[in-house]
Amino acid sequence: MKNIFICILILFSFFTGIAQDISGNVTYTFTTNFDGFKLPREAKLSFQKNRSIFSYGKGNGIRIFDRNGQEISMEDAQKVDPTNKGQLFTAFMLDPFGNEFFTDFQAKKIIFREIVVNKAFLVQEPVWIDFKWKLLNGIKKIGKFTCHKAETSFRGRTYTAWYTKDIPVPYGPWKFNGLPGLILEVEDAKSEVSFAYKSIKIPSAKPEKITPPINGEKISIQAFMEAEYNIRKAIVDAQRASAERKAGQKQEFDIGKINRVEITLK
Repeated sequence: MKNIFICILILFSFFTGIAQDISGNVTYTFTTNFDGFKLPREAKLSFQKNRSIFSYGKGNGIRIFDRNGQEISMEDAQKVDPTNKGQLFTAFMLDPFGNEFFTDFQAKKIIFREIVVNKAFLVQEPVWIDFKWKLLNGIKKIGKFTCHKAETSFRGRTYTAWYTKDIPVPYGPWKFNGLPGLILEVEDAKSEVSFAYKSIKIPSAKPEKITPPINGEKISIQAFMEAEYNIRKAIVDAQRASAERKAGQKQEFDIGKINRVEITLK
């Protein structure tokens, strides 16, 4: 019996080591759908040796999308849509470094660089995030992979995730991690936030060194949430003022509903 236990322990350590040594790149579509406006971004997850980094929005300039998530020109964006108080489009700024979410599974830390409108913030999560996943019975195919269902609640949203045991690593898009297989798809219960698998390369053809982001204003997660709220509130205030000028009367905007992925720190 003792010998059997030792053999099992050796095999477990062997396969755990294999999982830790797997490197890969996964491409996702990260989409937010706030107030009927879809904003899709191509995103990339790279992982190797207990580290991963999820990134999107790298480049220069600005990308503009209509209500259906179709990219449009600046000329089209300047058109007036009377059904939405003059707003036809949604947009996001590109940045040479982009938005980056770095996870170190060995050191148990998450550091992210996130751009709010045109300002970059650098934040380290104060504690390791335990997603407290609930493993469910659902199974479906995503691409060629058999995926299993899981659920969690995190910072004001309830998420459904699909992960594949075919790739036995704990990585996932954004800050998500900790499932017994690579996370290929995540969506919140309101269909406002989603991460959808597009493609994968394993092993990485040329594995890049995965390091934490370094460019941005260093602040706490609490200060970041407050800054994000204030910046987005200023945009809503400006939209209200513009709508009032066009309509010639006061307009009511729901300031309590500032759209963002993380609604609360609880």
